Amino acid sequence: MLTSPNRKHNKHFFYKYATVETAKSILINKTLRFSSPLIFNDPFDVARKLKFQFSSDELNSAFCNELLCLSQNDPPVSVSNPKLQTIVDALHNSNPDQRKQYLNQIKKTFPSRNLDEIESFKKLQQQWESLLHLSRILSIAERNDNPVMWWCYADNYKGVVIELECIDIYDSPLLLARQVNYTDAIPTIGHTIGSLDHYIKKGQPNRIRYKQLFKEMLEHLELTKTSHWAHEREWRVISFEKDSDQLHSDYQVHPRTFSKIFFGENMAERDRQDIEHLINFNLSHMEIYVMILNHNCRQIQFRPRQEK
Repeated sequence: MLTSPNRKHNKHFFYKYATVETAKSILINKTLRFSSPLIFNDPFDVARKLKFQFSSDELNSAFCNELLCLSQNDPPVSVSNPKLQTIVDALHNSNPDQRKQYLNQIKKTFPSRNLDEIESFKKLQQQWESLLHLSRILSIAERNDNPVMWWCYADNYKGVVIELECIDIYDSPLLLARQVNYTDAIPTIGHTIGSLDHYIKKGQPNRIRYKQLFKEMLEHLELTKTSHWAHEREWRVISFEKDSDQLHSDYQVHPRTFSKIFFGENMAERDRQDIEHLINFNLSHMEIYVMILNHNCRQIQFRPRQEK
């Protein structure tokens, strides 16, 4: 079986809880909605303010240590900034006592202060705020039988859950889904200290690695939620929208992405008929199931629509 190189997981299916009106829009247009985190129901979802797990003193020390490491190569490693190259060369040509004195002078050049006061970190925060407006996230679930989610996202059992198949041959965006991490710890950024070499060395591989580090940083922030939401067992597909002034973007997917639909217990018969008509007309491969509330074991179960 062909496996897409874009696949990030081993899941075959995900589920989308939806109201009747949203389900109709999905099935008619064959689209999935990616929304801005700015309109999520959790105000703490996707950090608005960047938090770093190091101080300016720690950053200063790490910076000096990295310069020292670069200078100890023979010849010293080339760096992208001419001023930094001068420092590396000077350290390389100094004796141990001179190096120590030189590094102490460099450390004194950068006084201790809050990272928020440093211009480069101010710009990083501004860049993050701009990216938040462009960020688009598809939220999907790994189960279709969560009572809380049926209540919250499927209109008190009057809506539906749509099964979404991750099909490699169609290079489905669902292949890029990543699992949300639930924690009460505030997400922080710590790549700077551990990866200073990627910031200051020359060469295309390091620029590529820097972009990868920045991408990982963004994903870390967008894939972290507080433990209050752990019951959702959410997965996300992250994208960015550059042209829309709306806080959502609808992306078309292959019709075979929609494999099954599950009707809620409280769904009106007219709504069931409307959606059945849409499926029979345009998505006849989809299987239709109805909910059964099994009170003996307190579980949500499903049966095919045609069975009695």
